[in-house]
Amino acid sequence: MAAEELNRTAKVTGQGIYDISQSLQKIRAEQIERKPKLKTHQVLELYKTDHLLWTWRIYNMILGFEHLKSSEVGNHHECRLGRWVDSQDAAQCRLLPAFKQLEAPHKQVHELAREAAVAYEQGNITKAEQILERMSQASAEVVQILNELQQQC
Repeated sequence: MAAEELNRTAKVTGQGIYDISQSLQKIRAEQIERKPKLKTHQVLELYKTDHLLWTWRIYNMILGFEHLKSSEVGNHHECRLGRWVDSQDAAQCRLLPAFKQLEAPHKQVHELAREAAVAYEQGNITKAEQILERMSQASAEVVQILNELQQQC
């Protein structure tokens, strides 16, 4: 009985945290739209947050809070970071070694997100959790590279 109550409380708390994070994400999106032109350091900070939030979305999918289909997971060229990497705006960073190291882990984040969503759709939560762990490591690598680019660009 106590375990059931604890489980119920944990789910309600988790849902509350998820709901608050969704509200904060809406505020974040509105603020990004209001800012006309960001400097390189600022956009790189934005991209770091984007990828941390993407990992958070997959985590919430596994918990059952986020409803995400594998078909909704884009590739590494479609996200905000990917569009920047492919654009002229990234020209000043393109020749840096860190920039060249970015593609592999960035691509991996998106591929693993899709794999986790597929595993979740198939009801294989354990596999989705294992994929999320690998995705988190790739995401951390993306963030580390973006930190280097912030210092160099």
